[in-house]
Amino acid sequence: MDTDLFRTYQTEFIDYSNNITRDIQSLKTLNGSARDRLKSKIQRNIEKANGSINHMELEANSLVNPATKEQLKQQTKSYKNDIKQMKKDFEASDKEYLFGNEKRRQGDYDDEELEDMRDNSRFKQRMDQNSRMLDQGSETTDAINRIAIEIEEGASETANVLSQQSDQIRSTRNKIADTNSDLRTSSSIIGRMSRRQIIQKVALVGIILVLLIVIAVILFFLLRPYLQPAK
Repeated sequence: MDTDLFRTYQTEFIDYSNNITRDIQSLKTLNGSARDRLKSKIQRNIEKANGSINHMELEANSLVNPATKEQLKQQTKSYKNDIKQMKKDFEASDKEYLFGNEKRRQGDYDDEELEDMRDNSRFKQRMDQNSRMLDQGSETTDAINRIAIEIEEGASETANVLSQQSDQIRSTRNKIADTNSDLRTSSSIIGRMSRRQIIQKVALVGIILVLLIVIAVILFFLLRPYLQPAK
């Protein structure tokens, strides 16, 4: 199907999105080199997610069906907004970390307040949003699959009708060929019969002429004595 490649990039994006959201939440609990490594991983996943979005956009624009094309373009637009929000969350997490360190150095935060800063409400919200996006993508895929199945069924029925019509045309051609053959055979038979009748008529006329000549000769000899003058 035309949307299969789009769905592949969509699944990639959702995986990257989930990883980014989870890592941003984990980033709040890390320090030093471990935090720096996780930041680099988040940045790479953001770039990969952007790449998946670009591929989805290209695939959506290449579709022929206007309704499906517009639907997938709207999904791609939504994913662009999501990645923008992830970048903001990433930057906010970094600022929060720096601000928290400053507060800790100043002694303004106790352990309970720092723990509150690490709550996972935003993480849960992002995971729920990604889950909803995946469900919406599945629903869209199902709808597109149903449309594709209907098109395939229609094409199959059309192909069957065309096949039946083709068989009927071949059958009609065969009947016409048989009729032509029968006509040629009949014409040949009629021709032979006509020639036979002509020959028979000519023979009959010849026999009649011969009989007339024979009769004339017989009459001549029978009447000859009477036709001679008396002596």
